[in-house]
Amino acid sequence: MRRARASPERGPDITGAASSRDGFPSARTKSGVRAAAVLLVLLVVVVRSRVGSGGGVGVVSTGVTRKIIGDGGVEAIWDVPPDAKGTVLALHGCSHDARDWFPMDTSACSMCRGLAQELQITNAALDAGYALLAVSSMGHCWSQEDVPRLASALDTYHEANRGMTRKPLYVFGASSGGSLAGLLPRVQLPKRPDGLIIQIMAGPTGGGLDAYPPTVMSHMPKDARTAEYVKASIAELKAAGVKTVEHVLAPRRITDTFFAEESSGRILPSESAGLYVSLRDELGVLDGDGHLTTDPRAFSDAQVEKLRTRVDRSRDSLVPDVSDVREILNVAYAMHELSAQDFTKNLQWLIDASGT
Repeated sequence: MRRARASPERGPDITGAASSRDGFPSARTKSGVRAAAVLLVLLVVVVRSRVGSGGGVGVVSTGVTRKIIGDGGVEAIWDVPPDAKGTVLALHGCSHDARDWFPMDTSACSMCRGLAQELQITNAALDAGYALLAVSSMGHCWSQEDVPRLASALDTYHEANRGMTRKPLYVFGASSGGSLAGLLPRVQLPKRPDGLIIQIMAGPTGGGLDAYPPTVMSHMPKDARTAEYVKASIAELKAAGVKTVEHVLAPRRITDTFFAEESSGRILPSESAGLYVSLRDELGVLDGDGHLTTDPRAFSDAQVEKLRTRVDRSRDSLVPDVSDVREILNVAYAMHELSAQDFTKNLQWLIDASGT
């Protein structure tokens, strides 16, 4: 149940913390963001489902369910374990979508592709007893125009899993998804978030912060610009009385087992060892402690081709956004990448801080 991701793009900030970031224009959030109360009449098409959701209001595990909702074609995919304690809403980064969070399964979601870090988060949420709901953005990245689509997805999810409406909703978003997560407490949704994990993105600032739930600000300090925005957001959230914690994603040491561990075994131990040898001896991009000295997004075609010889190309092409290896390299370099590191710890912090 694994695969990968590796995107070079930082998503646009749609919270208003920064007027423009990394070449992406971003809208400023106004205190009264247009509400998403008027929801579409939903035309729900079940694309793949393992088991029906059953009747009554109790939570019934249906395995992975993928639905395309309404005329706008909103994609929502979820897995609800038995006696689920609540829901984790997962918001992807730019160039990605909901299919990254679930494995390809011909009986449940033949279009899912499952990326390494996203799948670790899905598994961690399920292991903790929480459902994982992922929704796809309308465009390349998330924007404020996605709020009504997200509301439709939540309505459909709650209709199919009615017991979840009374249980907590925590939101994890990275990059562009983190920007949307920071906006959600300011807009009208079918259910208010009980906690936020905003990763590798500037957090909310400005008015109305006193209504925010407990928030984890998770970032990679090597990205100094985002780190400054995170520092400012934490200060404003705390000043507003919001329980807030900083979570630092530091560079990771690469060993011969690192890729196998970070892919939960999808990358074989022999492949992991081979990648380590190539990085250390052929590419010469590891220091004496095993840390990357070069941004892997800047690797030349020749360097990438050397790494390709170490893995089964039918399982990992090393193409950005669909490669375990590329995603895990970005996590190790720790400039800007979605990371599963400490997700369970951060989720537990939200649970404790929110009292839900």
